Amino acid sequence: MTQTMTMVGRLFFDTLVDAAYAPIWWYTSGARWIISRLFSSIRAMWVETNIAIWIKNLFVPMYGQRDAWSRGISIGLRFLTILAKLIQVFAWSIGALIIFCVWLAAPLIAVYLIVSPILHFVI
Repeated sequence: MTQTMTMVGRLFFDTLVDAAYAPIWWYTSGARWIISRLFSSIRAMWVETNIAIWIKNLFVPMYGQRDAWSRGISIGLRFLTILAKLIQVFAWSIGALIIFCVWLAAPLIAVYLIVSPILHFVI
């Protein structure tokens, strides 16, 4: 019986310690973890869009045609494609920033949603 009580007491103590440490972890190690994941996501989007290759080949004529019109069309089309891909990576980065802000605000919003009805009931 005492071993069971010791196990229950240890479980209760561990739960209290974890609950007390959760906000500290959320804003230190957890924030560092989410930042690293979001940066790796942005890097993956940069690699996926192949912007560096498009920039490198900006002045290379398409289909090997070297007349002025073909070069102009190639440069214009590639420039617009690079611009669209940069907008895509920028939008992805803004989305990552929004996710990080939500990450930071989530515990505060949760505490507010828990405490607000209690205060409303008491007052």
